[in-house]
Amino acid sequence: MPTTHARRGRHFLVPVALGALLAACGGGSSSDAEDLGRSIGAGFANGVVCAIANCKPSSEAATQDVRLSYTATQTGSVLTVRAQLHQDGKWAVLQLAGGDALSTELQGRTLELRPSSPSASDYVAVFDGAAEQAQVMVSFRRAGSAYNSAVQIPPRFSMISPSGPVRMNGNSPDLEVLLQVPSRGRPLLKSSASCSRQDGSLAAFAQEPPFELIEAQGEIQRYRLRSADLTRFLTQLPSSSNSPHKSCDFRLTWALSQPASVPMGISSGGTRSGEYATPLDLRYEP
Repeated sequence: MPTTHARRGRHFLVPVALGALLAACGGGSSSDAEDLGRSIGAGFANGVVCAIANCKPSSEAATQDVRLSYTATQTGSVLTVRAQLHQDGKWAVLQLAGGDALSTELQGRTLELRPSSPSASDYVAVFDGAAEQAQVMVSFRRAGSAYNSAVQIPPRFSMISPSGPVRMNGNSPDLEVLLQVPSRGRPLLKSSASCSRQDGSLAAFAQEPPFELIEAQGEIQRYRLRSADLTRFLTQLPSSSNSPHKSCDFRLTWALSQPASVPMGISSGGTRSGEYATPLDLRYEP
């Protein structure tokens, strides 16, 4: 029977200006470095970071230097756990090797986390039928020991409108998003986008469009995005290309988040959280 180690705690997510850091290290111009930083961020989400970062077998890292990061995201009754391992004090992403494993448990069911693609650096498991405010545990396992972190998913909330994907252009009416959120909850907006430029090049970034909270009464929250503000937002993004955007596909996600416990026996670093998320797809053509 594996021994278990767990400790309740808090973590803080500190944004890192990766592009500026690369520029300071002589990695090209500031705008090019920021584009590279955003590409690396998109690569993390898509499991291709090993094409850029230093990846190594997890078996080469001492147990106390293994850093576990994960997000357990529930939408409806589907819960997705996405995790990564890093080596403390190193610019290194760890890939499972030498018998090391990642697993997750929900409502008495246990799943192994598997690579999201053959060359991926992130590991994923998906549960169906997740209950409201479910308790999730994620474990790094090595040599008969399990190093556990647990989190409770925040309460569910819903998007009243719009009811489906949205298309906008420079002449569209303003977009309003109406959420019904548990009292005192204030979801954070996250965004990922892929844009095609008129010269045929592609760009990916994770900045949030300039939504404005215009109403918060009881459980109702109303957000507005002006089409003119979205056009201005896109033209002001740092870019290594002067070609204007032809179209952009946004994946917008409002999420209530809760920090997870800190595992004992491995590094306390990393970011771990559980969230309930409501997504919206937006296609914009200036």
